[in-house]
Amino acid sequence: MHLIRTVVLLAAALALCSCAARPGGALAEPGGFRGLAWGEKASTRAELRQVGEDGDEICYVREGEKYRIGEIEVQNIYYCFFQDGFYHARVEFAPEDFPGVKYLLYLKYGLPAGADSDPAGSTDESLTRYYWEFSDTRMVLTDSGTLNYYAKSGTERWMRALGVFDDM
Repeated sequence: MHLIRTVVLLAAALALCSCAARPGGALAEPGGFRGLAWGEKASTRAELRQVGEDGDEICYVREGEKYRIGEIEVQNIYYCFFQDGFYHARVEFAPEDFPGVKYLLYLKYGLPAGADSDPAGSTDESLTRYYWEFSDTRMVLTDSGTLNYYAKSGTERWMRALGVFDDM
């Protein structure tokens, strides 16, 4: 009985590792965040409470939301909508929890597609960012304590509305 259990556990571990290490690395692509699908209208979700607005972008929190990722407590979770379509989720957590959050993302989505360092203010500081790329979603994790999920189509609409592509 012990041998069968060991073989089953080993097979499961190998399957998980092979999925996580494959190109794209995802066990499943996120189609939104915590039950909100990309493009879903804020006006259809009664549990959302507005906390910020900047033109056509409005950000919300969810009433009664569990502020945790796995067993890691997070400080804030924001749901941002552009022209009433969900396109961005932002999770803020303590920087010391970065290794744990990164590990949970690895288990769920596989290896990141890339990483880079970006100056974050002074020349003594740098910010390390890890990216996960999917067909409709981009995720960015920073060691400063943020995790962002972006709908690629919603982000492109937002950038076009701001005129980001006008000079290109």
